[in-house]
Amino acid sequence: MEQGAFALLDGFLGLAVQKIVTGAGETKNLVLNIEPGEYETSQINTTQDFAVGTKIYWDATEKEFTETPTPVLAGVVTVAKDAGGVIWFRMAPGIINDEAATAIGMMTTLTTTKKSTLVEAINEVDSHADAAQADATAALARVAANVVCAESADADAVRTALRALLAALQAAGLMAAE
Repeated sequence: MEQGAFALLDGFLGLAVQKIVTGAGETKNLVLNIEPGEYETSQINTTQDFAVGTKIYWDATEKEFTETPTPVLAGVVTVAKDAGGVIWFRMAPGIINDEAATAIGMMTTLTTTKKSTLVEAINEVDSHADAAQADATAALARVAANVVCAESADADAVRTALRALLAALQAAGLMAAE
């Protein structure tokens, strides 16, 4: 195994971090870099196009990347195949088959405005959640300012305060009207 070559070992697709030479009947441990990231390789089926955005798979028989679906989704091409038969691709995290990738969905189908990375999308959702929490806190403060009930209140005063509370929650959009 050459350093820098991709391999599928014990269910993990990764880049060999060192060269391994074995004799007949000899085995050695191989360390693979399995981190998701962008990689450059010429270890491809050179008869295929490998256009930007194409899903690529690992062909365990040929020990190369292919556009032909296999059980191992390897990633997505980020720089198309050049004249030297080299591509850049974004390696999928772990082993994700095509069915799982379809279930997970594509970044472009997100309803967020930030779609280039999952982290951007999550940060956008978080910022909206923070704003919604701040709005809810302010609305509750407005409700609390409009509802008063003393500890010594009788049943009618409590009932009146609860009705005022419900009306204030509905008016603030924190509770649906019946």
